[in-house]
Amino acid sequence: MMQLYRIDAYALRAVGASKAAVEFEAILRMISVSLRATTQGERWHALERHWPDEADAHDVMSEVADNDIQSALEQHVAENEAFYLALV
Repeated sequence: MMQLYRIDAYALRAVGASKAAVEFEAILRMISVSLRATTQGERWHALERHWPDEADAHDVMSEVADNDIQSALEQHVAENEAFYLALV
């Protein structure tokens, strides 16, 4: 049986992308339903059903949030370079 997890901003905060997490949390509050981490298709359909018009302005990450995620991921990879090189 597939285990379901609630979608939230935990992963963004865990990698240090707190600015992006704030934006993502704002979107989740606008949607105001609990999204489950099931399949991509199921999440997409849930978003289509519950997406409010006022969320359209936030349909794309801000440049600040995008840079925040990019920086956090680059730092994560640099800190774990040996692990990622071992995957090759």
